[in-house]
Amino acid sequence: TLSVRIDYVASESPRSDERVVHYSDPAGDDPFAPTQAWAGSEPTRMRPWFPSWDHPSERMTYTIGLTVPDSLVKQASGQLVQQQNVAPDIRRDVWSVVVAQPAHRIGFAVGEFALVGDDYVSPVGKRSALVYAVNPALDSLADAVFSPTPQIIEVIERRTAVEFPFPEYRQVAVERHGGDGEAMAGLSLFDTSVLRDTRALADDTGEAAIMRAAAAQWLGGLVGVADWPEMAILQGIGKTFEWIYFQESGQPVVA
Repeated sequence: TLSVRIDYVASESPRSDERVVHYSDPAGDDPFAPTQAWAGSEPTRMRPWFPSWDHPSERMTYTIGLTVPDSLVKQASGQLVQQQNVAPDIRRDVWSVVVAQPAHRIGFAVGEFALVGDDYVSPVGKRSALVYAVNPALDSLADAVFSPTPQIIEVIERRTAVEFPFPEYRQVAVERHGGDGEAMAGLSLFDTSVLRDTRALADDTGEAAIMRAAAAQWLGGLVGVADWPEMAILQGIGKTFEWIYFQESGQPVVA
């Protein structure tokens, strides 16, 4: 086995539409916005962030370390395996994924978040920790929006006959995401707009986006594609799981 260590410094693209790491109020000047940084999994945009062969057919195991002020909450792909205080009020958290994944399945979110804990226990007794991370000002909405997650995982497990592939699953609502869900290994990012009050939930529960992101924990991770155009196949299968879930839960299915 040949091991190669690469020390590098990454630079973001000057074009906002090509950036992997996004920020919300990084200087802490906006009293109405939480300070956040999050890295998405945009296809072919991971290579400026870290050395990789950014292709869906190439897989790797990995660790990711985040060194930030201890006052900020950190969530990342994989399982938290180490925490270390490296300076006053500075902590380094290390996360590991042992199930080989394509590069675009790596991500993180750091910032001012309130955490809501939950869990899923499979029929054979396997327990997966669930975490819902949201803007602290909206933490009262987290449980109502994300509480269907255990039922969603149960449906996918039963239909695929494959257990949830990660010991932990984090769903994070970040500022200015702009999408309806982005799935990585053991981590999904949503726009803050997914958090709805009781009246808005009556019109749209948001379960469709949560279901598709959950399905992508299997699709794209355990089951991949040979090239980027074929990602549409996985998206179509994810949409099928969405319909199955709505049918089983007695909700209208819109094709």
